[in-house]
Amino acid sequence: MLPKLKDRGIWGLTFVHKLTGLAWLIGAGAILWLAATALASGEADYDLISRLARIGSTASVITMALGVAYHLFTVWGFAGSRVLWLKWALYLVAVSASGYTIRAAREADAGLLVALAAVQVVLLAAAMGSGVYLELGRKAGRLPRPRA
Repeated sequence: MLPKLKDRGIWGLTFVHKLTGLAWLIGAGAILWLAATALASGEADYDLISRLARIGSTASVITMALGVAYHLFTVWGFAGSRVLWLKWALYLVAVSASGYTIRAAREADAGLLVALAAVQVVLLAAAMGSGVYLELGRKAGRLPRPRA
């Protein structure tokens, strides 16, 4: 059995998880803005978009890895409630969109970039909202219940 993190360790894990999720969201938002500008003007810096897509993809993997760390090192587990299952589903779809964004940037497809970035922004905002709900619930002593 792996040792469980105490309050300070959970705080650090949560902070890094939220920071990487925010970096991912900001990157997706920047790609959305750059791709929408490219659609309107016909000119785009696909090199910059590609770099942002790679940064977002890296942040997505780190965010998911930190979610697994929650499972391994906290009492809350991998999927302690329906809200947590929803959050995982949102993140998994967003990770897929993140991978396709790199490909769309390589192919300089502004329309597809706009669609993929918009999907990521919406899903990440919803996942972060569910994360806030979970944090508030944990602090109030509501769901999810810690596993034994």
